[in-house]
Amino acid sequence: MTIRQDKSRFWIGITPLAVGVGIFLGYASIGLPISDAKGIIAILVIITWILIVGRRQPKQVRYALIVALGLRLALALFQAYVAPLPDSQSDALGFERVGWELAQGWHQGMPFVVHRGAHLYSTFIGMVYWLFGRVPLIIQCINVLLGTLVVLNVYRIARRLGGARSGQWAAWATALFPTLNLYSAITMREMFIIYGATWALWYLWGWYSTAKVKHFVWSSLWLLFCGALNSAFTFGLLVYGGLVLMRWLRVSVARLRGRWRQTSWAAVILVSLAFIVVITGIGLEKLGRVRTQGLSGAVYAQASRAHGRAVYLEGLHPDRSSDIVWQLPIRVAYFLFAPFPWMIHSPLDLVGLADALLYLVLVIWIWRRRSVWKDWRALAPLLLLFFVWLAVFSMGTFNYGTAIRHRASLVWLLIIWGSASMSQTQKA
Repeated sequence: MTIRQDKSRFWIGITPLAVGVGIFLGYASIGLPISDAKGIIAILVIITWILIVGRRQPKQVRYALIVALGLRLALALFQAYVAPLPDSQSDALGFERVGWELAQGWHQGMPFVVHRGAHLYSTFIGMVYWLFGRVPLIIQCINVLLGTLVVLNVYRIARRLGGARSGQWAAWATALFPTLNLYSAITMREMFIIYGATWALWYLWGWYSTAKVKHFVWSSLWLLFCGALNSAFTFGLLVYGGLVLMRWLRVSVARLRGRWRQTSWAAVILVSLAFIVVITGIGLEKLGRVRTQGLSGAVYAQASRAHGRAVYLEGLHPDRSSDIVWQLPIRVAYFLFAPFPWMIHSPLDLVGLADALLYLVLVIWIWRRRSVWKDWRALAPLLLLFFVWLAVFSMGTFNYGTAIRHRASLVWLLIIWGSASMSQTQKA
C-alpha cells in the first residue's frame, strides 16, 4: 500500500468523525436535543466504516454496498423522524423498552443482568443505552451497519462457490431485497442473527473444504451466537454432526490419517458444544415444553400461537410423530409463500403477497437452473443448513406476519443458492 493510499484512507475516516464532533458541539451550544447529535454521529461512523471497507472490495460489490447502506439508512431515518415502518410497533418496541429499563436499572445500581433468548438483544440495547443514553437511532444504525455487512458476507460466500458473477448477483440481490432492508432499519434482532449465520456458513464451508479445525471452531461459535438469539438456529448442530460423520466415514475409507485426526477434533468440539447447550440451556429457550412433554408439548405450542388475523393452518396439528412427515411440506409451502391470493383481506396483505412472490421467483429460478450447477457436494453445508432451518421455522410458525420476518432470516441462503448457477468458470 502506498503512502498516498494510507493518507486517503486516513482522511476518509477522520473527516466524517470531525464533522460529527462539530455537529455534537453545535447542538450542545444552541440547546438542541443532544440525542439527535448522537444519532447523526452514529450515521457518520457507519458511513465511514462502509467507505473504508468498500474501498478494499472489487467494484462489483463496492457499489452494491453503497446502495445497500443508502437504502437501509433512508428507512432508518424514515422510521426515526417520519412514520413507523411495518413490524416496528410490536416486538421492536418491546425490545427497545426492555433495553432502556435495563440501562436505567444499571445506572441505579442494580446488578448486571443478561437476558436469554430473544431478549439477549434487549441486553445489548441496554448496554448501548447505558453508555450513550436512550437514542434508538444508534441501535438502528448498528442494525444498518450489520445489514450492509451481510451484503459483503453473502458476496464472499457466493463468489467462492460460483465465481465473480455469482458473487455480484448475490450482492445486489441481498442489497435490494425489501425485508432485508426493513429489518436492517428497525430495532429487531434479525440482522444480528443473519450476520452471525453468514459467518457460521463461511467458516463451515471453509472447514468442509480444507478440514482446518480453526474454521470449525469459529463456525461453531457463530452458530452458538445465533442459537442464543433464536432457538431455531440451534438445530444447525444437527447439520454439523451430519457433516462431521460423513467426513469421518470418507477419510476412514480413504485412510487419510491427517484428515482423520482433524475430523476427530471437530467431533470433540461438536460434542463439547452440544454439552454446553444442554447444560446451560443456551439456544433452547423456546423448546422448554417440547423438551419436557414431547409431541404433546409441540401441539400445545402450536395451538397457543395459532391466533390473530394472519393465522394459517390453525387446525393442522400432529396427533402422532408420523403426522409431521406429511404436514411438513404443507407448512413449508405456507411459510415460504403465504399469504396466498385467497388470504388477501386488506391493503397491508398486499405487502405480504409481494414478499411471497419474491420467494416464489427465487424458488422457480433455482429449480429451472438446477442442471447448471454440477458440484452439488460443494453446496452441501448451505443446503443442509437451509433445509433444517426451513423445517424448524415452518413447524413453529403459525401466521404469515411472523413468517415474513422469519423467512427473511433464511432468504440470503436462497440468494446464494440461486447465484451458484450464474457462473461455473470464474472460481474465486
